[in-house]
Amino acid sequence: MSFTRDQLELTDPRAIRAVAHPLRIELLRALSKEPKTATECAELVGESPQSCSYHLRSLAKYGFVERAEAANGKERPWQKVKRGLRWSAHTDPEAARALSATFLERDFRLLQSYLADPDESWPEPMYSQTTMRLTYAEAEELGEKLVALLEPYFSPRRTDAPDDAQEIWFAAFGVPYKP
Repeated sequence: MSFTRDQLELTDPRAIRAVAHPLRIELLRALSKEPKTATECAELVGESPQSCSYHLRSLAKYGFVERAEAANGKERPWQKVKRGLRWSAHTDPEAARALSATFLERDFRLLQSYLADPDESWPEPMYSQTTMRLTYAEAEELGEKLVALLEPYFSPRRTDAPDDAQEIWFAAFGVPYKP
């Protein structure tokens, strides 16, 4: 599938553990549209430039970010290597769960923030849930199909969006149902 070209496949448990840090995930998000310096990232994520610089270097060590070309020769911007991440529990189940937990904590925090202060142009969150009967392999295949279905809408790749389109956060997850 074409989406894998823009996703960094995480197979090294050390890399999975390295990115399983809330600030590092926020830094990757800050770099999603264009290269930024540590200072610019710091303004977006609410951390000090020194802390952001340290975490950006850690992300670079494992191939998540790299130095971008500076517009003026003085600044030292960073850019993402790939748009997204992919990892599997087959590599290291404990590391994969830690990374998934970090993303889920962020996802729930974003949802709670939205519910506390909804946007007038988007009054209700998109929400649906169901119970399915799948094997783990089928669930992985379903996840790949969902990403392929959503890919044309990925930001900032979508250049044909209507004027009133806005960036939304979308998450889906599935776990065995244990009533």
